[in-house]
Amino acid sequence: MAHSFARLSGFGVSITPKSPYTVERAGGSESDLSVTRHAPGSARRGVDLQGFPDNVEARLVGVGSLDDVIEVGKGGSQQAWLIETTSYSSPWPAGFALDSPPPGDNSAPFYLFGDNSSVIYIQGPVRARRAERLSAMAAPGQRVVREASTEGLDLVEFGYEFEGAEWRQILIRTTLSADSCVVVTTQAPATEAARVAAAAEAMALGVRAPLLP
Repeated sequence: MAHSFARLSGFGVSITPKSPYTVERAGGSESDLSVTRHAPGSARRGVDLQGFPDNVEARLVGVGSLDDVIEVGKGGSQQAWLIETTSYSSPWPAGFALDSPPPGDNSAPFYLFGDNSSVIYIQGPVRARRAERLSAMAAPGQRVVREASTEGLDLVEFGYEFEGAEWRQILIRTTLSADSCVVVTTQAPATEAARVAAAAEAMALGVRAPLLP
């Protein structure tokens, strides 16, 4: 099995996609999923799932069995999908596809991709004292647009130019334990920044200690 650093949990089940993957919401229900396991070639390989929790239907696409794409286990009973890792769990915001990190990328266990190349990912956990000044994390060419602290979150927004357009990077720090925190990070065109920031703030407010064994 290709190792996966994240899984979805909710509706009484857990879904662990096999890397490299993309998971999207599909159909008319909050629980419906479309899972693609990427492979060379243009034809899709994956499974479409609907009917959680009592009348689950799986439609295989280009694969011989469910095990080629996902592992299914017992999960949380809440009527919403949570993203679970060995370090934390977090809400999965609407409008974003869940993707495995590229090979060799150990900076985050998953990425969330939205419209117009917007992305959200979570860095950490790190010891709280290592993330005291979010504004100090600016990359060359970035400038501080705003800083805020509210509802237990610390936020900094950087502006920068990318390929001739104005972009925003937003870092949101939230406490995970007494001595550790995570930083929810977004990158998006300035025109998408407010929407992406709202999704990231909801994730940060919902981050919890790990549930995975």
